Amino acid sequence: MKKLLILTMIVSLTLSACQRAQTPAQADTNTSQTAALPTVLDVSTTPTIERNLSSSLELTGTLEGQEEVIVSSEIDGKISEMYIDLGSYIKKGDKLFSLDEREFSWRVDQAQAILKSAEIALGKAKLDFERTEKLFQDGVISRQEYDRTRSLYDQTRARWEVSIAQVEAYRTNITQASASLQLAQKQLEDAVIYAPISGSIKERLVSAGEYVKKGQPVARIIQINPLRLRTNVPEQYIQQVKAGETIDFQVDSLTDKKFQGTINRFSPALDKSSRSLTIEASIANPNLQLKPGMFARTKLSFGTTKTALMVPEKAVITTVGLKKVYVLVDGKAQPREVSLGQKDGDLIEVLTGVKPGEIVITSSLDKLADGSPVNPQAK
Repeated sequence: MKKLLILTMIVSLTLSACQRAQTPAQADTNTSQTAALPTVLDVSTTPTIERNLSSSLELTGTLEGQEEVIVSSEIDGKISEMYIDLGSYIKKGDKLFSLDEREFSWRVDQAQAILKSAEIALGKAKLDFERTEKLFQDGVISRQEYDRTRSLYDQTRARWEVSIAQVEAYRTNITQASASLQLAQKQLEDAVIYAPISGSIKERLVSAGEYVKKGQPVARIIQINPLRLRTNVPEQYIQQVKAGETIDFQVDSLTDKKFQGTINRFSPALDKSSRSLTIEASIANPNLQLKPGMFARTKLSFGTTKTALMVPEKAVITTVGLKKVYVLVDGKAQPREVSLGQKDGDLIEVLTGVKPGEIVITSSLDKLADGSPVNPQAK
């Protein structure tokens, strides 16, 4: 009896141990099932907001010079004088550089001497021609002297024809000499390089003593009063933007100041990639505070009021160039591609992609994917 009791206890302990033990395969299966359970993210959410807005559009743009020109030398020569440097403010017609004029002055003197000599030669040839022509026309015509006068006539006619040729040759020489003189005088004038527009020297490209060739750039001038502001207007707004309207803007380096300009130019076509239209505005800059290249934050006001659907700007993310938000649908995150309108504080207008009353997610956006389960915590 005692042996039977001991045997029964051993069997019970063995069965209990078998029930507690698991095979490795069973353990892996349980672990996989636990790991497969999706993580539920705690997220902040907020409903879309409908708000009355004064119709306006906030854009970014760039300030540019009204005009920018490259000044080049009209002739070959050595720079003898410089009147400008980087940043110099100049007016149209001011001297920029002078080339060494001695060679050009010598060319003018030489051309004048050649022209004078040709004019003297022409005068002498003309007198000879007139005398020869008179002899030719006044020949004696009596019969007895005919043979003698005929010979004289032939000689005189030959000299007359030679005189005509000489006169024409000297006239050609005078024409050529006059052209040479005009060229030399033009080169002498071109030895001084003047500013074609008013503005500031953006870049000086040569130095005193340097030899420059005809057509070589010597300076770059940029006109900074007025400036022009260039920005791009989305397609849905282009019908509301008119020439002559005011555009307000600020720049990062002068945050305490507000500036205005007048819209005056439009591109004839939309940009294919951004579906936007480039516009330009003229900006008065009398104190020269504004500089070309400055980044401008602009605002266009259209003077009308509308009801807009708004979401927090932090709810919007950009993926591969597309704007999207996550909307809460049945406890899961659903991505929506959206198009955006104007800003109002920390809110931004949603034109398409979201409907009134829907709930958008505002946190943990980088951890979400389509269908991610979430635990909303409205604020």
